[in-house]
Amino acid sequence: MLNEKLAYEELKKQYHYVLMKSVKQKYMPIKEVFVTGKINGVATITDTHMEGTTLNGLKVKKHIIVDDEESKTHEDVFLYDAIGKMIDEHHDDNFTPIRCGLMTCIAIEEACKLLKLPCKNLSVGFIGNGNINQHNARAIQSIFGLERCIIHGSANNRGKNKDKFHKAEIDHNCELLNECDVIVSCTSGCDGKDMISADILYKPKIMIALDSGYVLDESFRKECDSFTDYVEQLERYYDEEFAFDKKRYKLKQLCKDTQVEKSRLCVYLFGIGFADAVVAETMYNKKRLIGYEKQIHKN
Repeated sequence: MLNEKLAYEELKKQYHYVLMKSVKQKYMPIKEVFVTGKINGVATITDTHMEGTTLNGLKVKKHIIVDDEESKTHEDVFLYDAIGKMIDEHHDDNFTPIRCGLMTCIAIEEACKLLKLPCKNLSVGFIGNGNINQHNARAIQSIFGLERCIIHGSANNRGKNKDKFHKAEIDHNCELLNECDVIVSCTSGCDGKDMISADILYKPKIMIALDSGYVLDESFRKECDSFTDYVEQLERYYDEEFAFDKKRYKLKQLCKDTQVEKSRLCVYLFGIGFADAVVAETMYNKKRLIGYEKQIHKN
């Protein structure tokens, strides 16, 4: 089992170093995203190739196909040592949801620092009740404590997967969401009519979106500071990720840019291969430690 707190601290340490040393391209090359299906102008089927290298020289190559139309995901993750030998692999074992949970926690902690807000025992509202948000909720509970968990699923079943969230309350009309400290959005929505405006969610100070502009409409880019995990990468795919925006808005770099001009902020997590590499490295080291301990015990 992955120790989420240790993995979180390692990812945060390495991520901060790469950003502050301005060596993003060396450790986190921009991923390639091929859109193979769209509905209403929104990408619903994507074929993505990602790479990343840890500070210790271990490299990940990842291929992930996400089909929101069929609610299916297939991923292959390969970890290589510093001389190019494959030393570990992951296939459809929730690797990406685990990485997403850790990056969501980094986004929350950094956002709380920027707004000078406490980051413990949070009240969090989840828009989208799927696998990624389930892992987001578990990671937040493990690292910060989840005082209150509000879920807001699709219109035909707001409480879907309620039993997969710890002590979840169901929100039907955004009233409970509006009382939360943090909103975490991850949906497969593709209809502009289903988007939520900043006027509806006017109280929460921090919004984390793992589906970029699919649910949080353009008003959030107007009224909130916009941060992301990798500015240059999201800028390359801006038109696809914010399909309904009428203009482009400035993106700030999470963990590096410290200027906050507005009272609320959004963090758009588009996904970075570097985070995959660090998480894969941490998992590999854990496996090695368990194997070593078993061998010692056997002897």
